Amino acid sequence: MKRFRSLILVMLASLGLILAGLTLHGADHWEAPLVDERPDYDLLDIFAFRNPGRPENLVLALDVNPASLPTLNASYFFNRDALYQFKIDTNFDGREDLVIQARFSGTGLAQTVTVKGPASPVITGARNVFLTSGPEVAGSTNQILGPSPEGIRVYAGLRDDPFVVDLAQVNRVLGRRAVHMADRPRDPIDSLEGLNASALIMEFPISLLGNVATTLGRRLVGVWATVSEPATDGLGGFVQIERAGQQVVSTVFVPGALRDAFNLAIPENDLRDFGHLIPDAIGGPDGGGIEALNARYDFLAGAGAFSTAPPLAPRGTNLNPIGRELIRVAVLPDMLRLDIDADPNDLAIGQFGFQNGRRLGDDVVDITFRIARQLFALTILSDPSQTPMPGTLGFDPCTLSNPRCNPNSDPRVNAVLLGTDFIKGDPDLVLGGNERPLGTESANDPEGLTRAQLIQLGFFDSTGFPFFATAHPIPGDRSFPPR
Repeated sequence: MKRFRSLILVMLASLGLILAGLTLHGADHWEAPLVDERPDYDLLDIFAFRNPGRPENLVLALDVNPASLPTLNASYFFNRDALYQFKIDTNFDGREDLVIQARFSGTGLAQTVTVKGPASPVITGARNVFLTSGPEVAGSTNQILGPSPEGIRVYAGLRDDPFVVDLAQVNRVLGRRAVHMADRPRDPIDSLEGLNASALIMEFPISLLGNVATTLGRRLVGVWATVSEPATDGLGGFVQIERAGQQVVSTVFVPGALRDAFNLAIPENDLRDFGHLIPDAIGGPDGGGIEALNARYDFLAGAGAFSTAPPLAPRGTNLNPIGRELIRVAVLPDMLRLDIDADPNDLAIGQFGFQNGRRLGDDVVDITFRIARQLFALTILSDPSQTPMPGTLGFDPCTLSNPRCNPNSDPRVNAVLLGTDFIKGDPDLVLGGNERPLGTESANDPEGLTRAQLIQLGFFDSTGFPFFATAHPIPGDRSFPPR
């Protein structure tokens, strides 16, 4: 992979590379050599959202152990030597102001977990030590722990993997075949259906964050997750080997040869060390200004690219003084950006990053499609009056006024502009709160139990915590009937 700028200059190439990452990895599953053979260190996804049923509380979640097979449920657990962390930046400088740390003991389904925080870290950056003070919740895995005196709940254990992608449909998009609703050859299939993951989930009052600075006109917190291993240099503590922030950032923007280096790095250095991987945006002195943006916007709008989500910069937007840095600062530093005052269900795509936090039911693949289109609309071209389009044997630029560039005339263009995998979230998720009624949509919940019984047995609390659906069962286990 070359610099992402060279990719984004050709729309099909950029989208093809983006979604090639999804077809191979799915979110951040199996995304870097250092963790490919260490599934209990492999961060799959990170989530941050306000609990719709208790909007004064923040929910954070991470998962590891990709593609956990129900027939081997007892063999998946958290690493006893690892330090799992949520890191929280309250003034948007890319450095953690608070941490939540978890360590495990035991193996299999009978592990115990100790979670500390949120609290100020002893050391910031890629080397950390386990907290010795602050809130603590401890107990057995695979059950809801708490609430603690501070109002903290914790769940750690095997649950349904919430990431959804129809790999076959994405490959159709990559192959630039017709993928409109009318041409859809079959219903979407979740390629991760029936697979589990080891999830660490916690909920706590937003007030425990303390003072949160106002950034971009909002009270934004940055959230990312890390997994660290014991240091071997004699200095003690733990050294980070894996991190995850905004969905598929490393998969999309970071070349494979740099993926381990990216995972070892820290957000506060992202712009310095990896900013060159992100393209310049229209609005700088060489970017063509509003006229170029409007031409690109009209082209994409005519193709229907903004029919399901607004663009990052609407027509007529004056991008200065952000200018050329607009895309770069939306991607880096690599951390989820969560407006702690916004509606819990507000995606806010493109306002201050990929989206506002991340919920389990977010349609990540289509969001990635949308952002790729929007980034393309903002990217500087060598000639701002031209838009690169696919030719028979490659990618040839042509002017927007050229009829051959009409997006409706080339199904390969439409495949990317309007491409989707038609999946709208995981039907197994038990969201609770103001979402679907608890338990009604989860096919792998214990058969015949009412909402009240599920709560009484500790599968969920009254708002749906821990939100991940129950783990898919071992085939033939009657208490968790197979599909």
